[in-house]
Amino acid sequence: MSKPAGSSASTPQEVAWWDRLLIRVPGYSLFAWMGAYGMHQAGDISLGTAALLFFTLALPLLAGWQIFQVLRSRRRTQAWRDAQRISQGRLGVPDLSEIRASLDRLTRTRALRPEPKKPRFGSLAIFLIILGVAGLAIAAGILLAKLGVAGLSAFAMVGMLLAAIRPLQLMGVQNRAHRAVVSIPEKLTEIRELVMRERHAPSGQRATQAADSALDASLLIIDAAIALSRSGYFRASADCVELLAHLATQCWLAGSKPRNLAEKLHNRVNAALAQLAIEERHASS
Repeated sequence: MSKPAGSSASTPQEVAWWDRLLIRVPGYSLFAWMGAYGMHQAGDISLGTAALLFFTLALPLLAGWQIFQVLRSRRRTQAWRDAQRISQGRLGVPDLSEIRASLDRLTRTRALRPEPKKPRFGSLAIFLIILGVAGLAIAAGILLAKLGVAGLSAFAMVGMLLAAIRPLQLMGVQNRAHRAVVSIPEKLTEIRELVMRERHAPSGQRATQAADSALDASLLIIDAAIALSRSGYFRASADCVELLAHLATQCWLAGSKPRNLAEKLHNRVNAALAQLAIEERHASS
């Protein structure tokens, strides 16, 4: 079982559902309202008609499109997971010395990478702030129009307010990543209990059908991951989760509960950290 930690093939990177529904829908709705109100400013339609178009056509279409994208993304991810479930023959036996070396390397390099920051606000607070910013932008556009400011200036002012939403999107991604990594000890404790039951069960009664050495190796990885996470080294702990997921793929029976939990945890943590890296690159560019 040779697999460097931190280099496994990841699930398809998708935009999170809360990003689409809690951040993008309010942001895109603001653009839609700006367009409807611009038509009113140009004298093409009345203000009531603009509001009717926005609430009965634009807003449902925008929300429906984002919900459709969320459902399609989940189907894509599920199809990817199904494709990963290759038929198994003889289950593998891990190299304990290799695993110990990987864990030692992760422990030595644990302080070399920045950890995910805990955002100042939670998901609900971020959503309410975004709604407040969108409402303020709409109110500013209406006020500027009534004061006789040229339409282009009004759109520029509204656009400046809309730009305030971008940092909130990064904050939402940071919140997701932080919640994912701090949940590692709790999830691994559940997996550890299942592995301990497997270890004490007769070989023929094990759901994973794993060898003793595979279960012992997984306990080594789990204990190291929990210790690193509780010490605040979340990225090193996430790498241990990746190592555990790879061991599960090679040495545990597909469909067994411990393997399903390990893969689910790895997918969640890996997707959250990958999206955080993307958003941080965009924010710094």
